[in-house]
Amino acid sequence: MRGDGVTPAEPIPLPRSETARGTPVDDAHLLDDASAGLVLLAAQSGCGVIAAIRRGESCPDAITLLWTNDFVSRLDLQPLDREEVGEVLAAALGAPGDSHTQREQDVLRFGAPDRS
Repeated sequence: MRGDGVTPAEPIPLPRSETARGTPVDDAHLLDDASAGLVLLAAQSGCGVIAAIRRGESCPDAITLLWTNDFVSRLDLQPLDREEVGEVLAAALGAPGDSHTQREQDVLRFGAPDRS
């Protein structure tokens, strides 16, 4: 029992899938504490978790516990450069993206250009 009178629940074993590789959690740094706690509970129960956290952002303690308590491995990735984004687009579209698509991707990655 914790000091606040609440008895923590035991992790619930979740069924494992032969094909599932992990539960994706995008923008995990934006989760509220309750949602982050559910992600941690899932990892403690043996469910694979793949969480994306924006570099430099603080995140809930439960998310930090994922890698500090060895429930998941942490892998820091570098942002894709313009050429790599083009390669991903070409692979997804089956052909190279046009200049409009490339400009839109640049805006999404870097923000709108200053036109002043």
